Amino acid sequence: MADVIGDWKKTPGTVGIRIILTKEANRAPDDPGLDRILRAAARHDFPVNILFWGNVDAGTALIDRYPDTRFIIDHLGIMQKARTINRVRTFLKSQIPMRAAAQ
Repeated sequence: MADVIGDWKKTPGTVGIRIILTKEANRAPDDPGLDRILRAAARHDFPVNILFWGNVDAGTALIDRYPDTRFIIDHLGIMQKARTINRVRTFLKSQIPMRAAAQ
């Protein structure tokens, strides 16, 4: 795993690693695969974007276990409300016809 992450670090445009630790992902914070990933991320100075909404205790336990790893907490650990997502979706749909007409 460390070699793979080392190769990612050398790849232009690669800026970090993403881990999804929601309850739906069904992954424990002490998963051996996560251990290998997070140690390699620290070794290669690669930030880790972590999503753990609905599973904050597992996310904070993971972060506490790896003090030398840089974490970016996705969505501040807070699940986005469907109403907000629907508002964004409606806005984006309204923009598509305008962009097509402008071309």
